Amino acid sequence: MVVRFEIRGSLACISAPVSQAKWAYIESTVNLDANGNPDPYFVSIDLLTAQHPQTLLATHLNGEPLTVEHGAPLRLLVPVKLGLKNIKAITRITYTKDEPSDYWAKRGYSRYDGI
Repeated sequence: MVVRFEIRGSLACISAPVSQAKWAYIESTVNLDANGNPDPYFVSIDLLTAQHPQTLLATHLNGEPLTVEHGAPLRLLVPVKLGLKNIKAITRITYTKDEPSDYWAKRGYSRYDGI
């Protein structure tokens, strides 16, 4: 069931309780590196963050379907995390028991990403 609602603000819910799952692994395989080669982008968020009332899986912006520039067809908005978690053009969501590594952690950055 899809529920349509409008939130006004800078960033404006994803909830899917899954047995034994504690993490959501969110991936976009459409990203390209500086040379135009595929560079899949992926992040992980804990399910408490995924179920936060301000977290959204967005399909529209300002009443219009998302454009590719803004993350079509599906974009994750997590206002309680840094922008690097707001992944565009989602191609897969996987729920896992253990925390998966993510794009920035694999490049040596801290896993802390809260605001």
